[in-house]
Amino acid sequence: DTQGGFVRSSALPDAILTVDDYGARLARAKFGTIPIWVVGHPGVPAHSEVEALTSCFLNDFRAEGIRTYAYVGGDPETTGEQLELLKQCLAKTGGDWVLIPRFHPKWVGVRDLVSGKTYGDLWMQMLEPLGDRLVRDPVGDGRKLVASADVSLADPSTLLTTAVCCGKTSIFLETPAVMKAMKKESGLDVMPLVELGCAHRVVEPTDLSLLEPPSPESLEYLKPYDPELAYRHIIELIE
Repeated sequence: DTQGGFVRSSALPDAILTVDDYGARLARAKFGTIPIWVVGHPGVPAHSEVEALTSCFLNDFRAEGIRTYAYVGGDPETTGEQLELLKQCLAKTGGDWVLIPRFHPKWVGVRDLVSGKTYGDLWMQMLEPLGDRLVRDPVGDGRKLVASADVSLADPSTLLTTAVCCGKTSIFLETPAVMKAMKKESGLDVMPLVELGCAHRVVEPTDLSLLEPPSPESLEYLKPYDPELAYRHIIELIE
């Protein structure tokens, strides 16, 4: 599971297989001296996949010197707050840029009970003041979008991990609703990618053009999931 996923279970484990060193520290603080093994993160693409994904799309924008910002998210409890913060950030952001939102397909077609509109329409309506700087997703795939955009912004999404691994500037848009949801789902009160120095944390209006990509050193923490390694650890435990 992801970092802190053990909060969803009351089990007392004999060992824990976790995604990274940060997850290992959380597990060790909770469970003490049991074996805790890092076996990699299912959200981290392999090196060959990174090479195949990175910057394969949005070439027209790059050719014109336009900076591309991709927002990935979409949950009725958190997205409205995030989009308001994002609009305030973009109002302070310099340069020639466009915003490409990609909302979670689970919710984009669901209707809001109050307005009767789909959440996808409501969220796009919130972004209409951006005018022609708002661009509908021309890629059609979340992983390919964040691997190609200059900057990706999200909640605690695995797509943000993908963006980080592709060397893209990655931003965690932190709002009260996002933190409440993250605490409920994982017990976390901080975003691991931020703590590892891989992503930026934005809580107030910020000029996004000033934020930089992750350093190669910070990416050393992120390893793809290795099921064979996990298997060997399990065999070691039962033997």
